[in-house]
This record gives sequence, C-alpha cells and structure tokens, in this order.
Amino acid sequence: MVTLSEIAEIRAGHAFRGAITPDFEAHSRVIQIRDADQQSGVDWAGLERCTITARKEPDWLQAGDILFQARGRKNFAVCLTEVPFSKVVCTQHFFVIRVRDERFSPAFIAWQLNQVCAQRHFDLNTPNVNTRHITLPTLSATPVVFAERAVQQELHHLVTLARREQLLFESLMKTRQQQMAAVASQVLGKGTV
Repeated sequence: MVTLSEIAEIRAGHAFRGAITPDFEAHSRVIQIRDADQQSGVDWAGLERCTITARKEPDWLQAGDILFQARGRKNFAVCLTEVPFSKVVCTQHFFVIRVRDERFSPAFIAWQLNQVCAQRHFDLNTPNVNTRHITLPTLSATPVVFAERAVQQELHHLVTLARREQLLFESLMKTRQQQMAAVASQVLGKGTV
C-alpha cells in the first residue's frame, strides 16, 4: 500500500478572484461544482465559457486527470477519460490529480477514492462540520492499493457499465413520471364538480 502523493501529482484547481463572469466569446471553459457528478461525470455541454486571467498560463486539464471534489458533504473523484475542449480548468473547489506511476490507471485511482476505505480516511481526518473540506495533506495521505492491470481494466469496465445502468434507470424513472402525469391529467381533467 502507498499513499496517493507517492504515485500522483496533486494540485488545487484554478483560483478565480471573485465570481466567474461568463464570456460567450471566450475559448476557455471552467468546471464548477454543479458541472460534475460521481455518476454521470462532467457535463461538458453545460460548461461556462469565461476569460481566464492569470500571471502564467493555466495548467489546462487533460485526458487522464482526476477531479476530486474537496468541498461539501459529497467528496468524490471523477476520471476524465476525455477532455473535448483544449482550454478547460476547474475551480478551486476541486483538486486535480495526475497519476505519474504507470502501474496505476487514473480510472482505478478514481474508483478507489470513491470507495468506503478512502471515504473513511476522509471522515477520520476531517473535522465534523456541516460543510466538509478535504485538505491537500489529507488527500495526499490517502492510502491506495495496487492491483494487476487486468483487474484495473475489469473494474473500469464494471464502473462504466454501472454508470450506464444508473443513467438508464434515471431515464426510465423520468419517462414513467411523465406517463403518470399524462394519465393524471387525462383522468382528472375529465372529472366534474
């Protein structure tokens, strides 16, 4: 077992000064808390376009990076299997994890960060407050285990299937609710007083 900082570079997301101002002409985009979800990943189509001002060129996100939501009661990791835009950053509410050790796939590390063992580590090393904030030292010290490449690939495949099933289930639930609303409208609309 090793710690996350032994196999990966970890840095905070881009620090914006003040509110993010939309700029529809800008070529850069920003991932905010509302844009990332453990089940569905990043809502790429919904990203805000904005002009990013910084003293140096931002460290743009790239495929294989892991976003870890560090603030709030839900702390989770999302592996970016693709980044469809050339200039994307995330806010400082996330940590960006870039795996350096080739024995570990980014998807496998993201999966581990979402499991009970890592979540227990966060619970034990974070004050019990309503709005939890995972610090860089806590995330860096998160234990990770090694698994053979075939096991890592199988886990990634299973996670992908589970995610598709969850999205399909949610879509079916939404369709059923719409059907029930249509039936209610028909039945209740015919009622007389």
